[in-house]
Amino acid sequence: MLDAGDALAPTHALDDGSRARWVATAELIVAQYGVEGVDALAVSDRDLALGRETLARLAANGKVPFVATNLRDAAGKPVFTPWLALERARAKILVLALVGESGAQIGRA
Repeated sequence: MLDAGDALAPTHALDDGSRARWVATAELIVAQYGVEGVDALAVSDRDLALGRETLARLAANGKVPFVATNLRDAAGKPVFTPWLALERARAKILVLALVGESGAQIGRA
């Protein structure tokens, strides 16, 4: 099972009043994905509204790989897992997730 993105934040920008609530919601979602056996979460522009550091913490503490193929930091290193190879029912699956340009700019910050 894959998450195609936009599950962790409702918009591309969060105000300070709602940010803590959405971070707590994202923590719950990622924990539940681990229980359900979700194979990967595609990082999207909206997910990045939580902040790269928050997403990195969620990825490090969760059981679900965060995939962002084209999201690089200022030094050119991948911010999250760039791709994931899975095998299900004897089929080989390559999971890629492209972040839109606005998200890619956030990732480089």
